Amino acid sequence: MRSGAQDYLIKGEITKELLNHSIKSAIQTCQLQGQLQYLAHYDTLTGLLNRALFLDRLQNAIDKCDRYDNTCSVLYIDVDNFKQINDQYGHDTGDMLLKAVGDRIKQNCRATDSAARLGGDEFAILLSHINKMDTGLTAEKILKKVSEPVVLGANSIQVSLSIGVAHYPDTAA
Repeated sequence: MRSGAQDYLIKGEITKELLNHSIKSAIQTCQLQGQLQYLAHYDTLTGLLNRALFLDRLQNAIDKCDRYDNTCSVLYIDVDNFKQINDQYGHDTGDMLLKAVGDRIKQNCRATDSAARLGGDEFAILLSHINKMDTGLTAEKILKKVSEPVVLGANSIQVSLSIGVAHYPDTAA
């Protein structure tokens, strides 16, 4: 009843069938709300954060840095020559490649980091409570891991990335 089944019942007309139907409807509504929540915050292809949730976490991190005199970094990542890869192998393979890149990025992040797909072949990572040296090491680790060939069916695709780095508050305007 806590999930809203009572909203589907009319007082005095409760039957076993009506109660069963109401409970199923309430469960379905909760599941749909969960799916909508996921779609609003996560990229459906990679499972990473989407742009909106990433920007929210970034603002939160900046606010915490200001309040607690901390630092954070953002890695802005672009897949090099993705259009040519997509044209040569097709959009389905391009999507699988983006998923593989997203997986490799996520695997090389700390649990406290926020990895996101901003759109197309653009990714970003928010690194909280980190210094410039460790930011550079993280970027190098991701470059190295993603540069390993991605095997997709009969294709082995070599991927390279371009990474831009911003360290807050040092490189903030």
